[in-house]
Order: sequence, then structure tokens, then C-alpha cells
Amino acid sequence: MQTTPANPLSEYFFNNPGRMIHKWHHYFEIYHRHFEKFRGQSPVVVEIGVFHGGSLQMWREYFGPGTRVVGIDIDPRCKGFEDESTTILIGDQADRGFLAEVRKAVPRIDILIDDGGHTMQQQIATLEELSTLGGLGIPFGQGQHFRNIIQPPHETAPQGDRLRVKGRWGCRHLQLA
Repeated sequence: MQTTPANPLSEYFFNNPGRMIHKWHHYFEIYHRHFEKFRGQSPVVVEIGVFHGGSLQMWREYFGPGTRVVGIDIDPRCKGFEDESTTILIGDQADRGFLAEVRKAVPRIDILIDDGGHTMQQQIATLEELSTLGGLGIPFGQGQHFRNIIQPPHETAPQGDRLRVKGRWGCRHLQLA
């Protein structure tokens, strides 16, 4: 009988030694499947939606030494989670001017996780403004409203590792690196 190795993100979440993490645990399988190739590669990870900062710690642990984590939130109290390997940027993800400043501050993004405001306006602005950054490997949206914009591929879909992006500008596919 073959056993499936434990998912390190699930292990971290259920045995969390740090700050509170608010995530739907069924996302860990998807995260791990697409993010595993970045482990030990010192990626730049941007997460929109900091909340209590626990997932920022989880990403740093998961990806390993040299990982640069950038958290984005509208709540200025989140600045308190900043440390030597974590930068916190405060602003509204629907504000394209703010997102332009993010592009300047973070010229390369390997992984973009949108777990922020969950409105279509915010998610469309984020995807349009930040998915053009050099080095973007994987844009990943989380939350019930993101399904209206990004449809992750599922096991029976022939499209492979692509995301189908819908919006006012039509449909296009983003190839996952």
C-alpha cells in the first residue's frame, strides 16, 4: 500500500507555532501542488491580505531560507508584522496608483497570492496591474468571489497548468511557470 506524503503546509497549519492563520485548509493541496517547485529557491512571495500575519510566517517556513515575503493590507496595524525577511505595504488593492507603487517596490514576483478584499474590482485591478511583473510564476486567487475571475484547472480539464482569466477585457489564459 502506497502512502501519500504529508503536505507540509497542512502540517504547519494544524501544528501552527506562530501567529493565527486564517485559511481554508482545502487550499493547501492546491498551494503545495503548484508552489512546491519554488521551495528552496528563494522566491519572492507577495500575499494580499495579511490579517494576523500567520500565513506570512507559514510561507517563509514553507519556501525556506532566502525567501522574501511581501504582505499587502489596508490595515496599518499590519506594519507590525514586518521583519528582516518580510515587508509590509499598506494600501488598497483596488487602487491602481497604489499597485503602481507596489510594482516599483517589488519588480519581481514569483508567487502572487490574493487573499485580500475578495471583490471583483479588487481582484481584477490586482491581476491586471501585478500579473505583468517580470518573473511572475503563479498568480493564485483565494475566496469565493475569485472564481468569477479565475478558474483554476481541474484534474479532468485538458488545459493543463493554465488559469483561465475572465473579465471585462475578455478571456485569456495565463501559463503557470
